[in-house]
Amino acid sequence: MLVCVIACCSACTPEPVEDTSRQDSAPAETIFLDAPKPSLKEATSKYLPSEKSLTSLDYSKASEKAAEQRDYDAAYILADKAVALDPQNGRAYYTRGRCRCYAVVGDDGAAINDLQKAIAIGIDPDADNAYEYLARLYDARKQPAKAIQALTEAIKINPGDPGYYKIRASLQVERGAYGEAEKDFDQAVKLNPKSLTYFTRAQFFEKVKNYDAALKDYEYVIKLEQPDEKISKRVLAQKHRAEIFALKNKHLEAIRELTDALKARTNDDEDELLWLRGQRYAQLKMYEKAIADYTSAIDSAPEFAGAYKSRSAAYEKIGKTELAQKDRLKAQKLQEEPAITPLR
Repeated sequence: MLVCVIACCSACTPEPVEDTSRQDSAPAETIFLDAPKPSLKEATSKYLPSEKSLTSLDYSKASEKAAEQRDYDAAYILADKAVALDPQNGRAYYTRGRCRCYAVVGDDGAAINDLQKAIAIGIDPDADNAYEYLARLYDARKQPAKAIQALTEAIKINPGDPGYYKIRASLQVERGAYGEAEKDFDQAVKLNPKSLTYFTRAQFFEKVKNYDAALKDYEYVIKLEQPDEKISKRVLAQKHRAEIFALKNKHLEAIRELTDALKARTNDDEDELLWLRGQRYAQLKMYEKAIADYTSAIDSAPEFAGAYKSRSAAYEKIGKTELAQKDRLKAQKLQEEPAITPLR
């Protein structure tokens, strides 16, 4: 499956860019303009520095080069020229379709038309990728049936790609077709038995309240995760397991899971893990242990209002009303404070 390096349109996640163009205090007459798009001459000189007579194929290859560099406006302009020179250039339609919505001239509907034309003309070996782009576009336009059909076509072309099954499964979940979703998740795991794939299926099992299956898949996540994985899911999987154990009133199992998670924690999640374990101790009426965990959570994150609130309740249970009142007031104060301190 094509990695979404040049993922386009509102169907795909855009690159994070700090937006400084929208300020509530900006004067009414302020006008923000789009960055000027390059001309065909500028795009050509950048990606086709040649004096020879250029063909549709030349412009198409240059467009793909521009898209690889995320220069979407230039890619669109070059692909547009390629189509003008040869209306049967399927690759040009494909590239123009992918890049339309990141370009200034973006249009999801036109992107769909381009991708459909590319498929009709023929763009082997990328036809399955074109169907995936179509699926993402249809999903963004709230057309799940068309999105699922597009992915089904992608799977017919490339049945060995686990990503297509995962995406289609997610779409099936959204429409409540849980049986079909489970089949797709199962196939995705079969094709790619990695920790992240198991994690995705575990979330599905948890959603449909098949807790035993979810626990098993989260256990696979923990066992299979490699130290060099870019996105670690181990601690998150352990938190999910602890929550499931709590739902099943197996609080000691939840405590063991969270204790193990604390050994592999990062500073970012230490306070939450401690608070969660404190909640389990409190459920078992082991209030002194709960208070110890809440206190450690507060030491780790002094602005954690929830930990103060929970510790207050635990203090009440053991008769330390003054400490309970002090924590209640602290929690209330933290909750009332603005999330962001205003500039002065």
